[in-house]
Amino acid sequence: CEVKVGRPAVIYEDGVFMMWYDGTRADGVRCVGFANSTDGVNFELYAGNPIMCPGGGIDVKKINGTYYMVSEGQKGSQLASSLDGIHWTDNGTVVPLSGKPVDAYGQVVPSFQLTPDGDLVAIWYGAANNPAWDTNRIAVAYADGVTPPAGGGCVNCISGGLTCAVLCEENSPKFDAGECQAPGSTDPGDCCHCFDDGCLGCLAGEVDCHAACANAGAA
Repeated sequence: CEVKVGRPAVIYEDGVFMMWYDGTRADGVRCVGFANSTDGVNFELYAGNPIMCPGGGIDVKKINGTYYMVSEGQKGSQLASSLDGIHWTDNGTVVPLSGKPVDAYGQVVPSFQLTPDGDLVAIWYGAANNPAWDTNRIAVAYADGVTPPAGGGCVNCISGGLTCAVLCEENSPKFDAGECQAPGSTDPGDCCHCFDDGCLGCLAGEVDCHAACANAGAA
């Protein structure tokens, strides 16, 4: 799976750098490969690559003695587990789609957030709102029992990975952009400021600039 490689995840353990990466085979199928190194520069590919196929856009962390891999997907972020980092068990969808337009086409390149002690806090991911995966927005899903931090942004009026830009687009035909008008406020009254960024007049009935450009053959 080494025709194209990218987006690695690395763990340093017992003097060895363990690297998992997103690879593409000659037939275009994306898979996960593995390599290791003692100096962090020269890596030896695992002879049994690929170790997971299909798969891609991964992050790997070791939690309580078990390796966990989260990967991107059109149905949400997927989870797999392993005791040795090579042989993996599919644990299914760990973060399902929200059911809202923000991630209607999948979740991209998810990433674990851990405490200094190695406990899971959250999974961050790119929320794909179009099939090209080129206007993704950052979203987060917190682990069971974790209370999301208060304050910052517009946390009291938006949720589920949404942003003010998305909220404005979804709730008003006149506005196609938005921003938090009082960053850091915890007052629900200090919410989103919606506005027209000047693109509404040239969309030719499409939902956004990307769709209009694609329809015009200029994407």
